[in-house]
Amino acid sequence: MKKFYFLLDGDIITDAIEYEVEGYTEVELEQTHLPAGINAGYYRWTGTAYEKDEELYQSQVSEIVQNSIDDYTLELLEDGIL
Repeated sequence: MKKFYFLLDGDIITDAIEYEVEGYTEVELEQTHLPAGINAGYYRWTGTAYEKDEELYQSQVSEIVQNSIDDYTLELLEDGIL
């Protein structure tokens, strides 16, 4: 068993660390490593385990892709290519 500390926004995990900090929720898990992206805002804490929320994940990915497209389009406009 290993202790982790989660910063929660409701039941959404927004940060995960291995040392105690005020405002973080202490959890004890059998896993010694957490999955990549657990602090990206698309994992939920059920009170006993973390679960990946596919809807939140897809929303996050869609937002990242759209922001990249917007940034690239703006760059093309500024360079006079579009």
